[in-house]
Amino acid sequence: MISEKYIIFGIIFGILSYVVTNPATYKRINGILSRIGYTRISQLGFIFIILMIVTFATFVTESNDTITFKMYNNITGKSILIENVPSIISNGKLIDGKPTVYQSYELKTGLYGLDSGSHLLTDIVLVDDKKVVEIFKKNKLKGKTVSYGYGEGGKQVYKTDSDIKIDNKLLKNVPTNMITLNYLYTHTCKTPIEYTKYGSCDLFSLEKESLNGLMGLSYVLPNTPLHEFSLISTLLERHNKTLYLNMKQDKLTLGLKNLPFVPTFEGNISVQKEGEHAGLTSWKVKAQYKDKIHEVFIDTGSNKSIFEKDGEFVLTNVPKESSGKMYITSTKVNKKVEMHMPYMLAMNDLKDSEIYADYNTMKVYLKQDLSKYNI
Repeated sequence: MISEKYIIFGIIFGILSYVVTNPATYKRINGILSRIGYTRISQLGFIFIILMIVTFATFVTESNDTITFKMYNNITGKSILIENVPSIISNGKLIDGKPTVYQSYELKTGLYGLDSGSHLLTDIVLVDDKKVVEIFKKNKLKGKTVSYGYGEGGKQVYKTDSDIKIDNKLLKNVPTNMITLNYLYTHTCKTPIEYTKYGSCDLFSLEKESLNGLMGLSYVLPNTPLHEFSLISTLLERHNKTLYLNMKQDKLTLGLKNLPFVPTFEGNISVQKEGEHAGLTSWKVKAQYKDKIHEVFIDTGSNKSIFEKDGEFVLTNVPKESSGKMYITSTKVNKKVEMHMPYMLAMNDLKDSEIYADYNTMKVYLKQDLSKYNI
């Protein structure tokens, strides 16, 4: 599909070429050039100059339409480095000769996990809600709060609009959020082995060892409660409402108007239509295995795929919902986890993939290297 922009530039090029090569116009322009001391230009020369101008304008507008960020590896998948994120930091000092710990509002630099199951940029703060409110008041911060949590912990976020940097690119007046960890499961995991043993306990405490929080990749529809809290929604609306992940090249690009690869699978992006979280989109797609239709979540925030049992599976399309094939290598975690989790295509099956989400058409496209699976 040809972008509307290129069609418009093509029309402009045609019109200008016709105008300057019209005998009367051509003679008038060369007359002006002669009077100011410039050499006459041939009709072909005029066409070449116009072509260069239009090509340059196309390149400049394409560059302005897109923005690319470098991705880094972490224990659950990929992350990005963000500067000037508002946070609450613990500090220490001697008071009357005794070491004393206190918390203060600071701007910090951190790694944030890229999570297609999330919608907000959330910085994990290790204090309770009461302390956050206290520090907001003390620093006269203008912020808002909303109920939003993850299966791994947290239930409330606190928003401030900030100027942050990603890859030294300044993003002005965008929403950032703090999330507290005072709403936790009964067991706190200290190692990945304990997570395997206990299931959905406080995974955030485990992720905190390598991440400062999460960067949600899923769009929030306008005029819904969580839209103003969503960084990715703000950026998508500035950049054509498309998102492209290249896992091999470690690049996240917003704004590409055309699908940059031939997909092996594509499906409809789902939308939550009712309740307090109405307007949240999700990369939950429909696929089938042995004539049974399943909902599968394409999850960049988890490291292990989950299906109905251990093993390797090829899922195929569901008419009117999806097309192509996807490959899942399933590792069951335990019954406690599976009761609360959908089937997932996670980073063990996405590490060499490409993903393109188009929130204009509400489609998500996936490219897996199926040749290595003999498909």
